[in-house]
Amino acid sequence: MLNQVGIATVAKAKHLLILVASAGLKLAKFGGNASRPALLMQFNPANKFACLLARLHLRFVWHCQMLWRYAIGRRDQYLMPDQLSVVYESDNFIVINKEFDLSVNTASRWFNPLALNTQVFLAKHHRADPTAYHWYRFCHQIDHATSGLILLAYSQDAAMRASKAFLNRRVLKQYLAIVWGHFDTRDHVTVDRPIGWDRLDIAGSGDLRKHMVTETHYRCLDPKPAFSQVVPLERGLYNGLPATKVLLLLKHGRTHQLRVHTSCIGHPIVGDVKYSRREADFRCHRMMLHAYRLQARLPRLSETIDCLAEDPFVPESDANWQPESVQNDYAVFKDCARILESGEQLTVDKL
Repeated sequence: MLNQVGIATVAKAKHLLILVASAGLKLAKFGGNASRPALLMQFNPANKFACLLARLHLRFVWHCQMLWRYAIGRRDQYLMPDQLSVVYESDNFIVINKEFDLSVNTASRWFNPLALNTQVFLAKHHRADPTAYHWYRFCHQIDHATSGLILLAYSQDAAMRASKAFLNRRVLKQYLAIVWGHFDTRDHVTVDRPIGWDRLDIAGSGDLRKHMVTETHYRCLDPKPAFSQVVPLERGLYNGLPATKVLLLLKHGRTHQLRVHTSCIGHPIVGDVKYSRREADFRCHRMMLHAYRLQARLPRLSETIDCLAEDPFVPESDANWQPESVQNDYAVFKDCARILESGEQLTVDKL
């Protein structure tokens, strides 16, 4: 009887949360585009009153949307707008350790603010650029479900320099992931398979939104070169099933490259319901992919960035992951500073 009363009470509480959140969202969007406050539409960070109004508005809508998603079960954890982890900051750049299941930015910055750019604005509003739609310039992208390091530029010139560094391969990104299955060898696995869009995705299939396939797939459209390396680090169990913690290195930055390449070699990423779709993936609280290290050499700005994020795939942070044996030591792959300082092009084959 008590269990039934408890269940009914939780259901009523969730229903109340949904009503409050939906009312808040309607209030925030009241009036449509034509009547939105001019201080928000013509925002200038130099105007202190406009900046205060913008921050209050974003906090209000953030909590309404987060409350809604938390109440209907779309999020397991309530993410605060001030929950921002800054790993590195200079006059030109800021490196953020992004939370998982959080978009980098959204199409509507004022009325759909559940994104990283909102968190950065609330913490660094004095560095916002009014000429940039999202207030800051993102030098690269990582997926909504992926956590880890992402580089933002404070100015247009810094963003241009970073873009050239990416083109000239002076930026190296290393990822950690937990993949299904065990590897037969301790040696790294090289995956050199071009990636293209799925034709069904181009046709507008909702289930295959942003779905990529390798060039050998019959539905592959416009494949482009993609090179990745997979290095087994630890062998163990995740939720009682065989899994391996791996280090992922990529030479090209195609959409979903690491997710597609690990899947095509028979070791999809744990929790990746798009490319794995195993029953066990739907029981995972997140996709186990993390941007672990970011290194960049920017000679024109006399700046070298070398950031390392905290490893989230340890038993202390995730009790579902139980490592059993070490296959390779990550310390072997740490010595990349020498290449950065020497001025050589930083590529995967230098490791």
